[in-house]
Amino acid sequence: MSVRIITKLELKAFETLEQSDLGRPYIVVAGTIQFVPTRKIAEIQSDQHEGNILDEWDGWLGSMACWHNRYNLGHEQPDVNPSEFHIELIEEVNLGFADRLERRSDAFYQLLSGSSHLGNLKSLDEFVDGIVDRELAKHYVTLPLYLYDHGGITISTGPFSCPWDSGQVGFIYASHKQIRDHFGWKRLKRRS
Repeated sequence: MSVRIITKLELKAFETLEQSDLGRPYIVVAGTIQFVPTRKIAEIQSDQHEGNILDEWDGWLGSMACWHNRYNLGHEQPDVNPSEFHIELIEEVNLGFADRLERRSDAFYQLLSGSSHLGNLKSLDEFVDGIVDRELAKHYVTLPLYLYDHGGITISTGPFSCPWDSGQVGFIYASHKQIRDHFGWKRLKRRS
C-alpha cells in the first residue's frame, strides 16, 4: 500500500471527492479512499554526499572498533583481539595497567595451581576479563555493535533475532573525558 496524491483524474473517478481534496495524500483500502494526515508523510531522498560521515561530521562522539573478515567497518579495524584492544584502551588512560594485570593474573594462576582447581583456565580467563571490564567501565562508555548481513548490512547496538546472519562485530566507545568535553559536563554519573 503506497501513499498517493489526489489528482484531477482521481477527482473525476471518485464521486465523493471535492475540488478541495486536490493534492491531499491518500491510500486506497478495499476500494475506499482514506486520507492520510500530512504530518505522517516523510519524503525519503538518497544521500548526495559521497564522503564518509564517520570521518567528516564534527558532531560524532565515540569510535567504532570492528572485527570482520569481509567488511571494513567503523573507524578502526584492530590487529589484536577485542580483549587485547580493551587492555590497550585502558593503557591509554591508566599507564602500567597491562603490567599490573599480568602480575595479578600470574598470582591468581599460582593460587589455582596450588589447589584442586588446577587446569581450570576458564576461571583465570573470567578473573582477567572481570578486571578488564571493571577498569574499562571506569574510563569508557562502551556499547556492543551487532551486524545483520542478509542482502545488505545493518549495524545496531542491540542484537538481532537471526542467529545465522547476525552476531557481534565490535563495539563503539568513548572515554569519559571525551563525553564530558563534548557535552560541557564536569562529571559523569553511572546510571544504575
